[in-house]
Amino acid sequence: MDLNFFYLKHKIELFNINLYAYMLGLEDIKKEKFSGKRACEVCKWINKNLILEYSTIPEVKQLIATHEDTHVYAKNIINFMSDDYEEAKKTYNKIENTTKTLFLLIDRIEKEINFHQETQ
Repeated sequence: MDLNFFYLKHKIELFNINLYAYMLGLEDIKKEKFSGKRACEVCKWINKNLILEYSTIPEVKQLIATHEDTHVYAKNIINFMSDDYEEAKKTYNKIENTTKTLFLLIDRIEKEINFHQETQ
């Protein structure tokens, strides 16, 4: 199975860009789009491509937990936007840091999967 990890990173970056655009008043969003797992393209990709076959890889579990943090942060940002932009901005910085962690985990997962595929 050829997994498209670029697509996953792309969806994470789009999530961040759209959330920041919302903070700047450039994007009108529904709260569920950023804080709900059902509508999240990243969650869908992880569930479809990693959960069943690769959940034994420790980084996959870390990826899931770390990505769940982004949902919490996004929900907090949306709540802060009504009265505390500075707190929303601080929370967005947490999402940026979390994204760096997600990308490192994705790279490790990709290497691990490629290694196992090459040795089979």
